[in-house]
Amino acid sequence: GLNYLALGLPFKKNSGWGGAFGFLPYSSTGYNESSLAVDSSGIGFNNQFTGTGGINKVFIGTGYDITPKISFGANAAYLWGQRIDAKTVIFPDTLAYLPYKEDVTTYVRGFNFDLGFQFKDTLVKQDTSNNKLRPAIVHRFGATINMSTNMNISRDYFARTFNAASVFQSTKDTIAIFTGATESFRLPLGFAAGYSIEKINNWLIGIEYRQTKWSSLSN
Repeated sequence: GLNYLALGLPFKKNSGWGGAFGFLPYSSTGYNESSLAVDSSGIGFNNQFTGTGGINKVFIGTGYDITPKISFGANAAYLWGQRIDAKTVIFPDTLAYLPYKEDVTTYVRGFNFDLGFQFKDTLVKQDTSNNKLRPAIVHRFGATINMSTNMNISRDYFARTFNAASVFQSTKDTIAIFTGATESFRLPLGFAAGYSIEKINNWLIGIEYRQTKWSSLSN
């Protein structure tokens, strides 16, 4: 299927003002782990942990050339998605214990905003003298700030035993079920800066630094 789409276009020819919109993945979850454990009575069992899902992002943005060398831009985005974290306990076939499973499904949604600027300058101008084309060399510096915003979270919890002989793990007994538990999650402030140098239509070298203040994570 289509994983992402982005489109940019000018609002007016040669105006230095344009816009963009699209959608793309923001994050993804995928893990599958297992471990052996023994309870206080000496019974061994297998713990299985899995995680699936992800968050998607749809955005709209605009940018404007303040001067031929300096540009500013802003984006507004809506994030949404879900993540399922599951724990399964499997007992040996020699024991008359039903396998147990619990799922925590987390739904995330909210808005996000970022601002950025770019400086572009020509280091070596294009040269067409002597009937030879020498491409221009340009360099760019840019930076973005991802604003700290609140995200809405809701969770569902489902714990049950299931029929081990069933391919689809059909529920045998429901242990606990909770739906719609809500909370607020604050997405931390993020910053990025980068520099590139390019020989037009030949090569490009770039470097980027990113930092997100996960230490300030709060809910």
